[in-house]
Amino acid sequence: MSSRKRKIWIFLVALLLGLFLLLFYRAAKHVPEFYRQAIVSSPEQQQQFSEEFKKQLADLQSDVEKNQRFETILSEDQINGWLATTVAQQHAHRLPKGMREPRVAIQDGEVRVGCHFRRGKLDSVVWLIADLDLTEENNTLEIRLRGLKAGLIPFSIERFQERVTASLRRAKLKFHWVAGAEELTARIQLPERFEGLAGKAVHFDKIELRAGRLLFSGRTTK
Repeated sequence: MSSRKRKIWIFLVALLLGLFLLLFYRAAKHVPEFYRQAIVSSPEQQQQFSEEFKKQLADLQSDVEKNQRFETILSEDQINGWLATTVAQQHAHRLPKGMREPRVAIQDGEVRVGCHFRRGKLDSVVWLIADLDLTEENNTLEIRLRGLKAGLIPFSIERFQERVTASLRRAKLKFHWVAGAEELTARIQLPERFEGLAGKAVHFDKIELRAGRLLFSGRTTK
């Protein structure tokens, strides 16, 4: 091969490599639409939704204290407002290292969970899809995770399992990973006893994802 042809080949390879790196960078920097919409709320709106979230839980506690049955519905705006204020200000240390600004988007039967993630050379919006169901075991929630991406770039979700494990342990939740499942699946033991409900055990009957809302209901026993 002549010197001139060699230079042309080197130039073409360098050009293709440069284009690949540019496309990879842009794909990694892509912000999914659900996250873009969830992150744009003003601080005032976030605070308002957070207060609504906390009021819903306070009303729920009052209802549980007076009645055997309970039910509540939380909107994704209220959840995201709480994540943007209370979690960011008071519980950020419970999040996996490198994670900030977690947000959710709830659809029928599934929820998209995203966050800004920075670790080493990775600086991107990392997101995945989860669906959940209560199992036949008392207060056992099964969560199935899939579709982990950094921007538009797919990642093996098993690589994220370690961070999810650490986060659940920091929350002091009992759980285990289901071996042999098609999707990465965790079973989490929801607590029966809650502060302020002395002498009562809480049993969840339904946890359901609806468009823009999380519904859960149950009963209490002594």
